[in-house]
Amino acid sequence: TPQQVLLSQGEDQMSFTYPRSIAAVVAKAVFTVEWSVDLEFWQSAGVEEVSAIIATPGVQQVRVKVPEGTTGSRFVRLRVREGH
Repeated sequence: TPQQVLLSQGEDQMSFTYPRSIAAVVAKAVFTVEWSVDLEFWQSAGVEEVSAIIATPGVQQVRVKVPEGTTGSRFVRLRVREGH
């Protein structure tokens, strides 16, 4: 079953929710949520994992807080790298 990626906005923060394979976590894959105001420079400063629950067998549903900006736009992406 496909899992959803959700981006929602609160009063002073954004929430980004994504599926994360438990097998990938065990294999030490690195999941990094990053944000940008211009799609050129990306950073993970201020991103904080809030929860990780088992959504379906073998998959966690992870929710992180992303700081809101003052520029009126904020882009969010998920980077996944192979672990060591």
